[in-house]
Amino acid sequence: FIIYDSSENAYYSAVPSELFPFTTNAINQLDSLDVYSDCNGDLGGLAELDECGVCNGPGIVDGTCDCDGSVEDCLGECGGPAVLDECGQCQGNGFDFCDDDNNGVSNIEQWGYGAHTVEVLDVPEDQGNQLYIEFEKSFYDSDGLSRSENYTIEVLEDSEWVTVMSFGAYASDRYKVLVPTLKNNEVSEFRIISGMDEGNFLTLEQISGISVDNIIPSAPDNFNTNLDENGNISLSWDYSQDIDFNYHKLTDVNNEVLFTTSNSAVIDFSGLYNEYSIQSVDVNENLSEGLEFIGIHRLLGGANLVSFPIIDEGSSIENLFDCSETSLIVGQGEITSCDSFGGWVGNLNEISSKKGYWVYPSQSHINSLSERGVISLSGYKYSDSSYELYSGNNLISHPCSNSIYIESLLSSNQVRTVIGAGEASLYIEDIGWVGSLSILDPGKGYWLQLYEDALIDFELNCNQNSFLASAERSVYSYKDTRFVQSSKQAFYFFENIENAEDGDIIESYCGDNLTGSRKYLGLYTDVPVMGDDGQVGTEHYCKNDEVPGFRVVKTNGQIFDLMSNDISGWSNNKIVVVNNSNLALQEPDSFSLGVAYPNPFNPVTNISFEIPYESKVSLEVFSLNGSKLDVLSDKYFRPGKHTVAWDASNFSSGIYILKMKSEGFSKTQKLVLVK
Repeated sequence: FIIYDSSENAYYSAVPSELFPFTTNAINQLDSLDVYSDCNGDLGGLAELDECGVCNGPGIVDGTCDCDGSVEDCLGECGGPAVLDECGQCQGNGFDFCDDDNNGVSNIEQWGYGAHTVEVLDVPEDQGNQLYIEFEKSFYDSDGLSRSENYTIEVLEDSEWVTVMSFGAYASDRYKVLVPTLKNNEVSEFRIISGMDEGNFLTLEQISGISVDNIIPSAPDNFNTNLDENGNISLSWDYSQDIDFNYHKLTDVNNEVLFTTSNSAVIDFSGLYNEYSIQSVDVNENLSEGLEFIGIHRLLGGANLVSFPIIDEGSSIENLFDCSETSLIVGQGEITSCDSFGGWVGNLNEISSKKGYWVYPSQSHINSLSERGVISLSGYKYSDSSYELYSGNNLISHPCSNSIYIESLLSSNQVRTVIGAGEASLYIEDIGWVGSLSILDPGKGYWLQLYEDALIDFELNCNQNSFLASAERSVYSYKDTRFVQSSKQAFYFFENIENAEDGDIIESYCGDNLTGSRKYLGLYTDVPVMGDDGQVGTEHYCKNDEVPGFRVVKTNGQIFDLMSNDISGWSNNKIVVVNNSNLALQEPDSFSLGVAYPNPFNPVTNISFEIPYESKVSLEVFSLNGSKLDVLSDKYFRPGKHTVAWDASNFSSGIYILKMKSEGFSKTQKLVLVK
């Protein structure tokens, strides 16, 4: 209602004595309709007291719960003391429901009240048996240097927890403790117990670590080779023993291992080359670094085609070789020899690990070791597998540290032939590599014949089928000691020999002198032909352009001449392919006993004889006093030339008498066995 005051020309709000709800067609009677002054004293004003008694005041402000501006606490009590902690929990402790590492798991669920966020670290530069353990403090660790609170660290040993460390708590945010372990190189499992005034709290995390001896043992040095009077080889070295020394480990070129606790070892060395590295090993199986190697060559009489993968590059000949062991070294276009004063003369001054060399042992060295001399060189192993080669012949070292098949190492687009000492391989289109040389070995030298200049890196090919090659070593094991290996040699590849059989021996001759032999290998059997290299024993071997002769010795002793028009004159490193050949039986016209070869011998010599028609042949060996010692033959032979071998392994050194009898023919010959 509004009342108009005409005297004042003003309208005032009027307050009825009663309030009636509106109803259609209703008549309501009011006792009065009054105009009042508001709380501000204004007649008809609208100002009112709020709920806090303030005229026209705001009352209780939103967000507060009373006229004093108080608010409800987290428990709903107006002006109450309860508050949310930093984790959002009402009246919380500021830890339980937080997620300090933001992984979606609350602290209380993940860590409890024990030590947490544990890290186990190996101690650097120590010999093991200890670890660093770092961890965040327990929630209740807040008293500084407490006399009562502590941490205990235990390790699990044989299913039991063993205390290894206990120390007082001092409210550090993070602790780092040096903890002993009971073992090395194995996982140790730990737990941490927080002993607080509020109780004992176990770490909920899985705690484990490995203590490692990371101090590398000192390495042996001054590698030496020693030979006794029986030819046994032992290695020795210098070593200052570490406190945790366990043993020495020797590894050879085939990765076969020998262990010893002394500073020497006797080795089983039966081949022509081997190399050894030595490392010291501590009780925690740590190996010394800086491998030193020693390479050992067993030299046969005559020329030995070798390489030196272990050598101090740049070392002079004088520092590497002794004239008492080696008399002549020949490289490609370079040579050095011992003079009468024990010095070296020639244009070969240094040895390279990338080159091959013909090495001749001194005669005194050979004689003292039963025709097998031994030389050794120590140093570091060089692994540069990149070779700059030229069109034609290249005398190189074996480029790999392991034995390798030729077809795995060499590309036929670059290399046509490979020649070793008394063995060779030739690439034939649509057939592949043929010949007696199928595997290249460490410590040997090889002639490679290239079509054109090339820079070849053998590294990628060196490991292909190397394990199989090392195990097989060589598919060809026949060795004929009746001729001397020369540094000058040629090879004649016989494509096919009619009527040749497995076990037949193909021999080469210059004049009447045996210059090589090969057991029949089938298609493209390569037969070596040695040439005169100016050394003792080769003076009657082939000269340039001299045409060699060949013959086949059958398993029954029959001898056939090997005939072909494809056999051309000899020259050094020459490769000849003989496409057409046939056998012609030798038919002597009388009985004869040939000169045994070799003679003197050890322990096998070969006795040849001829008979003009089928006859029974007796070959017997007697002592000087006439006692019969052995019967080599007492059977019928077909006409022709035959060979019988005598193996005197079971006889002592001395002079023996060989006697041949056949059809009224009789002849004797002295045989000298030298062991």
